[in-house]
Amino acid sequence: MSCAFDYIEMRLTYGYLPSLEVDGRVFNQHLAIARYLASKFGLQGEDELEDLRIEELVYTMAEYFKIWIPLLRDDIPEETKAERRKNIITVDNVRVMNYYDKILKKNEEAGNSWLVGRKISWVDIIFAHSTSSFEKCLTKTDILKDYPRLQGLRQRVLEQPGIKEYIANRPVTKF
Repeated sequence: MSCAFDYIEMRLTYGYLPSLEVDGRVFNQHLAIARYLASKFGLQGEDELEDLRIEELVYTMAEYFKIWIPLLRDDIPEETKAERRKNIITVDNVRVMNYYDKILKKNEEAGNSWLVGRKISWVDIIFAHSTSSFEKCLTKTDILKDYPRLQGLRQRVLEQPGIKEYIANRPVTKF
């Protein structure tokens, strides 16, 4: 183990990433960090009920991700993973994406193009990132193929200034 790794590990509360340092204080847990950054950059809802809906959708996506975690394990046979992947796509993905699609449709009917409210929020970014990552690393298929409305949402997020430039220039990683 290198000294650099020892230093990083020492600073990680739970021993894993992500980690955020603010004013010399280190924070962990991806959703806590995302919520903090949403607050800093105006990506929260316009009122408490919008914030509640945003968090509901964020935590729904986090729970959906947990279903996929066993597919990352090396000790599970590929045949078992393929069977599990098929079940997730045909059952869990349909349930979750139908719910997101229903929420987006209702918001679009009110004249808005985001999942919650009239402006982009952190749930839109979490959605775009999560679905893109699932497809790249876990599903090996287009999980939004039956959801053109959700495809449009993801594309709107990925075309946002700053996000678009970051994606074009980011390093290639497994995840």
